[in-house]
Amino acid sequence: MFSFLIRRHWIVVPLLVAGAAASLTGQVILEPRIVSETLPSGGLMQIKMELTAPHPILVGNAQFDLSDSFEGFEGASLFSPSGDAYGVAFLRGRTLVANIVSPQQFLGTQLDYPFLVIASKIQAGIPTGTKIPINFNSATVFNGPGLQPYAYVVRDGTLTIGGSVSVTNVIPGGGVLPAGTTVRILGTGFSTTTQLKPGTLSISNFRYISPNEVRFDMAQSGD
Repeated sequence: MFSFLIRRHWIVVPLLVAGAAASLTGQVILEPRIVSETLPSGGLMQIKMELTAPHPILVGNAQFDLSDSFEGFEGASLFSPSGDAYGVAFLRGRTLVANIVSPQQFLGTQLDYPFLVIASKIQAGIPTGTKIPINFNSATVFNGPGLQPYAYVVRDGTLTIGGSVSVTNVIPGGGVLPAGTTVRILGTGFSTTTQLKPGTLSISNFRYISPNEVRFDMAQSGD
């Protein structure tokens, strides 16, 4: 578990991670990227930062420039496979700042999984097809072992307004869940034809509850 300070409140949430680095003439080049999404206006976007190849992060200062299409932020999560990551997130004008630390340097070492996720509400009434950039701020910095700063090449993301489905919450929010646990997915736009891709989880009894909720049970324990 790790603690993440948001809006002057401590929120304790579970952990996991993703990574990124390439070696170029002896210099390590990180390639952090923001995952692009297609979501309806009025929904909730999870701004996911991941790396293109695993590499350990000791400390970091990740900054995103948000357009007026976003209404602040709802929460933040770090993901490290050992649970050793901590952070503080806050808004400075339209820039979202996340200061992070991973004392055991496991942050950034899990492939194909975001190491930082920021949840932000999308304004209602934005026309379908609108493309909204989500850019790294130039003040973003990451340090590896020995506090050596990484050079990096960023890949900015784009939010495209469209579709009808938006996930706003998952309950429980994380951790190792025993077999038989019921997991609730809350959001908008769900229907009797809604499907779920559970990844590596083994699930059963996926069911539609309402346009704002679907549920499933854990067939086996899983993270």
